Amino acid sequence: MAICSSLHLSTTLQALLIFVVLAVLLRDVHGRHHCDTFSCGHLHNISHPFRRQGDPHGCGVQSYELVCTENKPKIQINTATYFVTEINYTDSSFRVVDVNLDMNSSCPLPRWDELPYFNGIQRSDKDQSWELLPMYTDTVGSFVNCSQAVSLTNEFYQYSYTSVPCLSNNHSFVYIVTDTVPIEYLAPSCGYLAMFLLSDPGPGNYYNFSHYADFVKHLRLGFSVRFPLLDPPMSIIGRINFCLNESFR
Repeated sequence: MAICSSLHLSTTLQALLIFVVLAVLLRDVHGRHHCDTFSCGHLHNISHPFRRQGDPHGCGVQSYELVCTENKPKIQINTATYFVTEINYTDSSFRVVDVNLDMNSSCPLPRWDELPYFNGIQRSDKDQSWELLPMYTDTVGSFVNCSQAVSLTNEFYQYSYTSVPCLSNNHSFVYIVTDTVPIEYLAPSCGYLAMFLLSDPGPGNYYNFSHYADFVKHLRLGFSVRFPLLDPPMSIIGRINFCLNESFR
């Protein structure tokens, strides 16, 4: 009888805890809808996951905080600052362009010390979310600087090297490589100069840069970043289990 009573009490307690957790989650979701939308420049009705400095706690996600300067929305991603040029609430993504990229130059070069989060950042809090993760369709590439010219027809090199004449001279040869290239697979005389991301060129299309000018057009368009992405185990059920486990510690 005591065992049954204990079991009944334990079941009741767990049910009560589940009810409390659900109430908190619903309150959070309900509260999110009371956060004011805002505008900056050409972007209007900006809402979650974005926020502004000074917004109440719980409005938006901290790493998606936008700064509106001269009617231009900006976001900090890792070591770089980007203009937010487009927000797509349908596929939960937004497009960014490096603020330091010289848009008027026919030969722009990203700064070597400005890098996005190529693999996003994982939050170790209760949400277990991935933030600022580039779209899986984005293309990663590099600028490489070589002390010797690379034979573009040499089958030894697995990756396609596109020459950048405007950054090269008789002693330094610059190329772009549109792939993630391990250092051991670079041509022997080459080293990294800068890295970049490019957005998906579209269904059925692919990048084929026979000329640097083709590449520049796409570089100026920036790349796409995801909204926060929850790990599957941390769905609502996962969060309830997490809270239950925490409550019994």
